[in-house]
Amino acid sequence: MRNIRTSIDIGSSSLRMLVFGRPDKKSPEQIVALAEVESDGMRQGYIIDVKLVQKAILSCKELCEDKIDSKINHAVVGFSGMGLASSYGIGQAIISRADSLVSEADILTALNDGENNISLENRKIIHRIALDYYLDGNQVLGTPLGLKGIKLEVKIFFVTAMTQHLETVLSVISKLGIEVVDIIASPLATASAVLSEKQKSVGVGIIDIGAETVSAAIYENGLPISVFVLPIGSNDITKDIALGLKIDFEEAENVKLGIIQPNVSRKKLEDIIFARVIDFFEMTDTQLKKIKRSGLLPAGVLIVGRGSLINGIEAFAKDVLRLPAKTLTEATGALAELPDSSWYTAYGLLNNNLQSENELEIQDQKDENVIGSIKRAWKNLLHQLLP
Repeated sequence: MRNIRTSIDIGSSSLRMLVFGRPDKKSPEQIVALAEVESDGMRQGYIIDVKLVQKAILSCKELCEDKIDSKINHAVVGFSGMGLASSYGIGQAIISRADSLVSEADILTALNDGENNISLENRKIIHRIALDYYLDGNQVLGTPLGLKGIKLEVKIFFVTAMTQHLETVLSVISKLGIEVVDIIASPLATASAVLSEKQKSVGVGIIDIGAETVSAAIYENGLPISVFVLPIGSNDITKDIALGLKIDFEEAENVKLGIIQPNVSRKKLEDIIFARVIDFFEMTDTQLKKIKRSGLLPAGVLIVGRGSLINGIEAFAKDVLRLPAKTLTEATGALAELPDSSWYTAYGLLNNNLQSENELEIQDQKDENVIGSIKRAWKNLLHQLLP
């Protein structure tokens, strides 16, 4: 097997590993292995039992290695859970060159200044993305590199993680002999897998309804402007059904997905399910109000994750969010090879079109010296966090 690339998506109820590769030198890159096991050692995205999570990762690793007949030594890891958050910062720099032309060093100075101006108590930055540049108070469309001015300012979008949680994730994976080559916020990875550039440009949201959390990313002008995780998930619906109908959890899960029909009226069941579904979207709308995008995403929202399989969920999203809403019922291309939409995060982590924060920081400015210095900083962060 050639050119192996692996992703690890650690969810609250399941852990998924996906492997891209080339069966031979003439074959295109493709999905060559995938594995999913229950992750009992997680709660709302936090690792609460290291041994159970290690066991789950090792099981996935061995299953995938058997399929590809090769060892897995490197992986891109998706990071989510209640420890994930986003914020904004402003950085500035006085142009250093005598001819007043904006240099690579000036851009990095402004970005680093913005980082120094935000509160990072018990948190680490995993994405640092330049949203807008201003030169002498005037907005710059694109990169300011080479323009003439006196003062450069940049509005920066940060995605951060709780330090303790991040350290635990890196430690668990590294102890299994897997080198973490990158960490990406799971909502951004999911968005990379399913959202088009046009949707990201006009304004769109991706909502991933997981077992214990609902995670989301909001895009505008092609860039993320919000990432958030809510402490609620599809398991809460299952619990409500179990309590409301006096049945066990496993049976309630099958009722939720429409696999079996309970001996109660349809209205009673719908009332139980949709009371909780409304909570999902009311909490989401609260987050949209914080960034002044409530009812203001022209491309609407796309709902994924196993919670998206609930009948009627699109109608409730439209009603509560006052936005176009749909689920991805007919995947195409490589996504159609995946078991369901809960795999989109794992796929997005390996998407060649996914730009990491290192590239987005300078908005298409591809100078190798700048990118190289930022990537070195990211590697240093990984080394600092690893035991």
